[in-house]
Amino acid sequence: MRTKKEYVPQKLSVIANLDAEMCILGILLIDNGDREATEEIFAQLQADDFYYSNNKKMFLYMKLLFDKGIDIDFVSVSDLLTRKEEQNEAVNLLCKCSSIVPSSANYAYYIKIIKDYSSKRKIENACNLGLELVKSDKNASISSSIIQEKLLEISEGEILNDCEQVSQSAEDAFARMVNRANGNFDEFGLETGFPLLDKCLWGLQKSDLIIVAARAGVGKTAFALNVINHSAIENKKKIAFFSLEMPKSQILDRLYSLGVELPNYKLKMGQFDRKFKDIEAFKDKLKESGLYLDDDSNNTVQSMTLKAKRMQRKSGLDLVVIDYLQFIKPQEKTGNRFQDVGEIARGLKSMARTLNIPVIALCQLNRQLDNDYREPTLADLRESGEIENNADIVMFLNSKSGRAADVKDIDLIIGKFRNGQMKSIRMTYRGECFKFSEKEKVQAKKVEQKEMELTPIEDDSLPF
Repeated sequence: MRTKKEYVPQKLSVIANLDAEMCILGILLIDNGDREATEEIFAQLQADDFYYSNNKKMFLYMKLLFDKGIDIDFVSVSDLLTRKEEQNEAVNLLCKCSSIVPSSANYAYYIKIIKDYSSKRKIENACNLGLELVKSDKNASISSSIIQEKLLEISEGEILNDCEQVSQSAEDAFARMVNRANGNFDEFGLETGFPLLDKCLWGLQKSDLIIVAARAGVGKTAFALNVINHSAIENKKKIAFFSLEMPKSQILDRLYSLGVELPNYKLKMGQFDRKFKDIEAFKDKLKESGLYLDDDSNNTVQSMTLKAKRMQRKSGLDLVVIDYLQFIKPQEKTGNRFQDVGEIARGLKSMARTLNIPVIALCQLNRQLDNDYREPTLADLRESGEIENNADIVMFLNSKSGRAADVKDIDLIIGKFRNGQMKSIRMTYRGECFKFSEKEKVQAKKVEQKEMELTPIEDDSLPF
């Protein structure tokens, strides 16, 4: 009787190519007259791309000479090794490099071989890390996020961007200016649904990190839902909403209340006030909308970026909204909350740049403001100055009405705008159905005064 042959995995050989590594070092050592080859090698390869330790060390020393403007040859490298007290260890390698006579015409092919093996080793390390994480006490979602991030770093590391001469960029910038002079403002970004705010910001611009900050209970989430209602539900824009504070059920209840302008408590009580048909119609709008909800409270910046990238590839993506910044889990806790929040803020800006879309992150203000009854400033952003540093736009929702008031006057204050002016817009907020609406004309801040005042300016001061 034939027995089933047991499969025994074969041990992998070394994931490296010694010949290609030696050829690159040989080109650098004996063919340094080919400046183009030398510059390309140092531009595209790092010491970590080499597998063999002596090759890695030799490459580092050659790069050190190159950075100092010293020609790379047997004498200069030997002298450096002697001064580093490593001549005995590397003298054999130096002799081997000298004996190799590769053609510098093939340097690009050697680079490709080394980079390919370097990537394979990184993938192997990522797989090994995955096995360690599986055996650790970390939950599956965090482990998966870490592995995906590592693999993403490997794929992004394959892309080498060259510096670009500005001739074409200058021409493109001039063309945009001509279009503006002719009244064609085609750079208008994503609409928020608030006309005056859109005029101030020129819409939400790609790659911008927008922080919306307020005290607890003022209406940060409601403001975000107003933007989502206009952009994703009314205009079918693709929006990823990461809710780290509230579950999907509560978010959807709020959207229904906002969409049909029915107090939230009545929805919960089943008191529809003859609006059942409106609710049903809004349900159909929601089903056809561009809104994607994620309520995983364990999300990190990295996991959200990966999810957003996946969505962007599958169906496109126009905006990411995160509720809220202080609830985002750090990838690795440092024990220093300020440092963790700073890393999260930098990650959010990187997300906006990587996805090339606007990212709105809601943010808590310091509790001290609850007793100060003053206008919030950038210094009030909770837990880290890095939030202010990395944000392109910081907006404050400031209410002088009591929290119990059904209708509040709220000032939307643009406290930082990297590419524009600070302004303030007076808004009305109906808390019972989470509805924001603009109330008055745009306001301009007199920033030179100690006490910031709100001074009306005419709408025609804006170009739209």
